Order: sequence, then C-alpha cells, then structure tokens
Amino acid sequence: MKKLIPLLLVALLLTACTTAPQGNPDLQITRGTEPDSTEEVTVTTTEAIQNEDSVFFFMAGDVTVIPGTPFDATKISYESVYEVPSCALEGTDNVYNCGDYEITAFNEGKGEVTYSVFFISPEAKTPEGLCLGDEMAKAATLYGQYVDNAGVWTFTRGNTQLWVIGENDVITSIELRSMN
Repeated sequence: MKKLIPLLLVALLLTACTTAPQGNPDLQITRGTEPDSTEEVTVTTTEAIQNEDSVFFFMAGDVTVIPGTPFDATKISYESVYEVPSCALEGTDNVYNCGDYEITAFNEGKGEVTYSVFFISPEAKTPEGLCLGDEMAKAATLYGQYVDNAGVWTFTRGNTQLWVIGENDVITSIELRSMN
C-alpha cells in the first residue's frame, strides 16, 4: 500500500504533459493517456533512477528529488520557505532553504512540482560527487557532452538539466533544473 500512493501521485502528474522521458524503460506510461484496468503500470523507483543515466536528480537525505516530478516538502528537512515570482508558471514558486541547497517548487493545481535544486555550499553534492569548488573539468569528466552558453555549461538527461558555472576553471554555481 505504501508503494501504491506514490505511484498514483506520479501517474497523476504524468497525465498532465506530453510523453515520458525517452530512454527509461521503467517508465511505461505515456503522459496524456490513462492505462486501462488490465494494464500493469510500472513507475520509476529511486533504485531504477540511481542505476540509470536517464535524469539528473539530487538526494535530500533519503529523499530523491527530481526536477519536473511531484515534490512533498513534508519529506525533507528545511530551515525556511519563501515565495518568489514563478519561473515555471504564473504566480509564485516556493523556495525551500535546506541550508546547503535550495529546492524551488511550483504549484501545479494538485500539488507542488520540483522546478530546481540550487547548491549553496560545497556540502551539497550531486550523486556522482560534483560540488562547488571543484574544477570545471570534473563536470565534463563526470557528465560528458555539454553546451557552453556564455560560460554556463548545460548537461542534459531526459527532461532535466544540470547547469554548471565557473570562474577561473573553478565551479561557482550548480543547479539541477526541469526542462518543462
């Protein structure tokens, strides 16, 4: 039963958009359609995401935070929350300050959806170990091909991006973002 509720939440989110991210065999639902009662619905688990390079994600303690997916602030530990004008939609976004990083989420009618994870200190790291203060070359080694747009290196996986900015070849900014 514990697994059914998160699966239903993900299925609701998936019905709001176009198609599922390509390259992830664990995600069998096509957004915008509902499975009939005879189809088995399989939704990506934390373990499947961690074993594949299909999306960028961040581990907030034991919680996997994926830009573009439902966000439940009750499952993370944060110091404060404040509102900012929305980058994703009209209205406002909530920014959850978690000390070493911030999670920005927007309200999509039935609940919040993660828009981005912004690193504030070197204590926040990607699952592969990238953090503020690392050499820019480490990002290219870890994540491969990127687009350099005026010093912003953008790495893309599925419908997520990792933005890395540096100064004098040292990383000064890291942000995971949804492309939706």
